[in-house]
Amino acid sequence: MKLESFRYLKESRNYIFAIAILEVSSIIIGWTFVNELSPFFHEIFHEIIRQYALKLAAEQPVTWFDEILKIFIQNLKVSFLIEMILGAFLGIMPIVNTIWNGTLIGYVLRLATMKGIWFPLFHAPFELTAIWISAGLGLKLGATICIEKNFWKTLLYRLIHSAVIFLTIPIPLLAVAAIIEVTV
Repeated sequence: MKLESFRYLKESRNYIFAIAILEVSSIIIGWTFVNELSPFFHEIFHEIIRQYALKLAAEQPVTWFDEILKIFIQNLKVSFLIEMILGAFLGIMPIVNTIWNGTLIGYVLRLATMKGIWFPLFHAPFELTAIWISAGLGLKLGATICIEKNFWKTLLYRLIHSAVIFLTIPIPLLAVAAIIEVTV
């Protein structure tokens, strides 16, 4: 089963590459059009920071393990629920989420470097790879609805193999990314 799932992963590489290219392109857009995006993202960031400060004030002090677990669970939600499961509905969510996240990443990176702030991104290759695989598989699940004649059989086949791949590749990558993000 695992070997067959890895063959499925190889068959899905065009979907995964499409998601990766879309995200990198969105990062470039966010980086390039930082001034044009500022009015829109500025309000979003202020609200996120305000909510985060309120949450921090209400929380008990956390250990590094709690922080790793919190980051891992958040990334797991995004990777599995938004990218893979919601991808089964015509593949729209992985595309929208990829464009949103890529633009946001580019915007934040540009603002940080403009202010001379450099922060380690050692976790990014692990996290992005996990997200790209999940989103690519979600996009392929969505394509099942649009282009497959034997819909239910194909959907079940793809769901099973996507789940096996998700358990064996993205989950460990997200765990490593969370550990690096907290400890480095």
